[in-house]
Amino acid sequence: MSPATARGSSPASARAGPYTFSICPARAQQTHMSRNNRAAAGARTLAAFALMIVAIPAAAALAGDAAWKELTDRSIALYEAGRYEEAARTAREALAATEEAFGPDHALTAKSLNNLAGILLRTGGKTESGPLLERALGILERTIGGDHPDIVPTLNNLAGLYLDRGMYADAEELYRRALSIKERSLGSDHPEVASSLNNLAVVSAKLKKHREAERLYRRSAEIAERALGPDHVEVARTLHNLAQLYIRRQRYAEAEPLLERSLPKLEKILGSDESGLATALEGAGETYAALGKQDTAASLYERALAIRERILGADDPDLAPSLGELGSLYAQRGEYGKAEPFYERSLAMAERSLGRDHPGIAGPLSNLAVLYRRQGKDDEALPLYERLVAIRERSLGPSDPDIVMPLVTLTQLYIDRDMVAEAESLAARLLAASETARVKDHPSVAAVMLNLAQLLSDDEKYDEAEPLYLRAIAMKELIIGFEHPDIAIYLNNFALTCVEREQYVRAEEQYTKALYILEKTRGPDDPDVKSVLGNLLALYRLTGRKEKALEIEKRLGLAPEDE
Repeated sequence: MSPATARGSSPASARAGPYTFSICPARAQQTHMSRNNRAAAGARTLAAFALMIVAIPAAAALAGDAAWKELTDRSIALYEAGRYEEAARTAREALAATEEAFGPDHALTAKSLNNLAGILLRTGGKTESGPLLERALGILERTIGGDHPDIVPTLNNLAGLYLDRGMYADAEELYRRALSIKERSLGSDHPEVASSLNNLAVVSAKLKKHREAERLYRRSAEIAERALGPDHVEVARTLHNLAQLYIRRQRYAEAEPLLERSLPKLEKILGSDESGLATALEGAGETYAALGKQDTAASLYERALAIRERILGADDPDLAPSLGELGSLYAQRGEYGKAEPFYERSLAMAERSLGRDHPGIAGPLSNLAVLYRRQGKDDEALPLYERLVAIRERSLGPSDPDIVMPLVTLTQLYIDRDMVAEAESLAARLLAASETARVKDHPSVAAVMLNLAQLLSDDEKYDEAEPLYLRAIAMKELIIGFEHPDIAIYLNNFALTCVEREQYVRAEEQYTKALYILEKTRGPDDPDVKSVLGNLLALYRLTGRKEKALEIEKRLGLAPEDE
């Protein structure tokens, strides 16, 4: 018999005796968790634009036709009372009445369009709001001019919508126009200017113009504090946003005092606006988590979640991001039992909202899969990783770097279960993934490729195993250099496969390289040196090279043909 390999054990061999060995690196596992932050732009940053419902002046009632004004006033009252669905219906009626009374291109029609769009933004009708606001802006530019103060509410509403959609350059242009108009019409120290400065700072931060954003936030806070007093919501909002900017720039010492100052005020002021308070609490939770104050962060996240559950109901899909954030916090603290129900709820809600195969569930799916893996719940983790790999391959393509780590973990799960066919089916994809720039030097990828190569060798699939061995060795050399003991381990294991294929010259080359590395790095008396010598002795005996065998027998202190 020839030397054999076994994953993680010393294979028995009549010729090789106790010295034949096959070493596997520690099993590769996925060790990162993705955070499920809210996708909406500004979810953590409090933009100052507040829908800006525009009241229609009473003097505009012409020809005794006041129906449109009555409807407009009623829609505003319903909106301010929080009866948003009724407000939207009434605003639609007001728009129809305005168009009938004044025509489709009148300035008052534009204001009715703005009102309806603003209400729809609050009720989730963002798709419909965009065309309404764009039409309103076009009418106002034609009728009252692009620099008139009455155009500012529409500029702000449309900019806020663009911000929410991630159209940052478009939002920036409109916010700058609004700021310029306010400065000319109200003066540079007016509190409305502070609000516009805050909005522009938010979008500047999104565009990674961090210095400009900081300057705008500071100016906004100074104006608001002088004009409105230190306890006003505008001051608290801007300080909160500036704290978030500092956190993103890892300027934690500057962020914390701003947060300590702004959060109590936001809690007091936003108490009646529970959604706004939840957003502020979540932003603070994210900040304290970044500062390492996990207990404080957990308390803030839990309060925010309780508010959202009260507003939306315990099964609303919009809770999924909040649940994911709280789960991630507990997972990072190693409290996996606490994290698990939050991750499970987050995934279930995302599945109900988007479907089981939607790309949007990849984040919650990954979080739960990694958590199960960390807890040793591999039976639960396996089907999640299968789904995750399939979803990401469909949405990103088979060669995207973000597929690699789930693919690596899925391969290892198959290897651990001796699921040879399933593991083998991933071999070509692993090889392709290992060539991508972001992972070509990733140690976990190399380790799993070696494990898979050994699994295939055990199953006598040597042709399939060889490219995996060679790629794993090349990756390891890139990561740690040629003269590292781990390289010797890889070479030794590949040599065992070469022996099985009766490629004795190649086997000798690998053993010789492994021996050179181990003797140089660990010395001639290291146990692994003796193990490689034992494997080499078995090879020489197998191929009848008695003189070579005798040299090694003497070195190992063995009698000829005596092991």
